[in-house]
Amino acid sequence: MNINESLGILYDTLFYNVVYFNRKAVEARLSSLTHKKTDTILYNYDSFRIKKNLPNPPDSLYPFFHYSKHFHCVLTKLVLEKTDFFGDSISDFFQKLEDKRFFKQYVVTHYLHTFEDVNMQRVLLAEGESIAKALTLLSESIKIDYFYYMFYHFNQLADQLISYLKSLLIEVEKFHAKNKDKADIIHTFISADTTSQVKRACMIDDEINFENQTYSVCYLDQYLIMKRSTQGKKPFAFLLGCNYSDVLSQAIDYRYITIYSVIKSYGNDTKLDIIRELSKKEMTVSQLSRKLHLSRSSIGRYVEDLVEEVAITRVKKGGADIYLRLNPEYFIHSKTVFIDYVDNILLELRTNV
Repeated sequence: MNINESLGILYDTLFYNVVYFNRKAVEARLSSLTHKKTDTILYNYDSFRIKKNLPNPPDSLYPFFHYSKHFHCVLTKLVLEKTDFFGDSISDFFQKLEDKRFFKQYVVTHYLHTFEDVNMQRVLLAEGESIAKALTLLSESIKIDYFYYMFYHFNQLADQLISYLKSLLIEVEKFHAKNKDKADIIHTFISADTTSQVKRACMIDDEINFENQTYSVCYLDQYLIMKRSTQGKKPFAFLLGCNYSDVLSQAIDYRYITIYSVIKSYGNDTKLDIIRELSKKEMTVSQLSRKLHLSRSSIGRYVEDLVEEVAITRVKKGGADIYLRLNPEYFIHSKTVFIDYVDNILLELRTNV
């Protein structure tokens, strides 16, 4: 197993500022993923900020961290698009920022690439009329305070950004060191208890050995599951929020569900009994065994099938016991698949009458 700590530290450093400048937008996105209350959704961020008594980032840096439904943060986008998840260090990222020509073109393109009427080259050359047009168009969806300064004084602002991020990075590194339980986070991620969900969520082939992949953990951006591969192939690198499990079921692409897999899930008396009991409350295999008067091995075999289909998930609730929980998202999608199948059958019957 390869651990690239740099990626998580860097991503958290940027995330800290994204939240500072765009807290409501971030809370809205995370609450839609986790269904948690907004007053707890950024708990680690708030704890870090209060304990460290960190200074606020300069307002002039706002264009580098703006985040909304129209524009993702340009710096996190830079990490995702231009960083080698497998081997790049933090210094590799700063080299991209220090390359002012590349960095300016990347930022300007990020904000203006959808505006056909803007001459990108003239904006890069700080030509007044082109910048004015760009600001007018941006003002329709962005609060453009400080964008004027960015377009005209990009190099100075980039130097300010680099200096600020390096000072903040020191504190984020300390925070990571104090919360260094990433081994448990990663081992839980690759354990048999969550493997099926992870493979469904990340669309990974069954033969992939998770022990051989690359991992990094975020502690400020708690709800994150991100996957990268080498040119679309194996091996994989994962960036995980420390509470990634809260968004795992929402991350699954349920297009894998077919009428055949639905019938396999429901088409067995014991499986239906297990589903019925779990609809009432979470239970262990032993509890199901006693309730249904079947051996643990028999219950376990059916449970494995349902876990593989992600109809149920495993969850630890303290101690050695592992509880089973229904995955409501699976049942929502399986209902749709079944209804569509029956509707198509009825349509065929009507057509052939």
